Amino acid sequence: MREKWGMAAIDYAHLEPRSIELVVPDSPLPLKAIASSYPGPWVRASNASGPGTHSSHGLVREWGIVCGTSSLGDLPRLVVTGNSALVQDRDDDGEVAAAPRLVIHGEAVLVKDREITGTWREANESSMVCMGICRGGQVLHVVATSACPSLMARFFVECGCTAALLVADGDACGLLVYGERRLGQATTPVASAIIVRDILTAKKCF
Repeated sequence: MREKWGMAAIDYAHLEPRSIELVVPDSPLPLKAIASSYPGPWVRASNASGPGTHSSHGLVREWGIVCGTSSLGDLPRLVVTGNSALVQDRDDDGEVAAAPRLVIHGEAVLVKDREITGTWREANESSMVCMGICRGGQVLHVVATSACPSLMARFFVECGCTAALLVADGDACGLLVYGERRLGQATTPVASAIIVRDILTAKKCF
């Protein structure tokens, strides 16, 4: 679904945490190339990191295979274990599950405990990839253009999200929907990508 907030275009979809995959190619590739090489069905794809030199941005454990590795460090992150997801800030005391299926590092936590955090570095309007956690446990996958962190934080609060993570921002951010619909930039080579295998029935946030 797509919403207009002033000059910002916000495209979002509700999904189960188990529908999220993280793909880390051997070297940076355009989003379309990463999505096209994904071995299974998918409906949405966005970058999970910016352009530049390849660096592991998270981890995936599935079928006993580890694809891309990274120390968790102190970066804010989205953690998926089984079919549940949570957003952890660098200051959180809680430990990540021993073997999460997927971890995606981000730039900043936008919403925590249903409240806007206000601890991010405010930036000029740009394209952004964000992930939110809904009250029912579903995840909201969002790609926006001409947006800023404060606008995205308000968006997630109005959607009723308990937490939200700014995954990446900048000109390299983009969305590719199966069938070639695009939002933002989807041609710049990026180091990692979020692949969404399936989405829930569309529902309007507002």
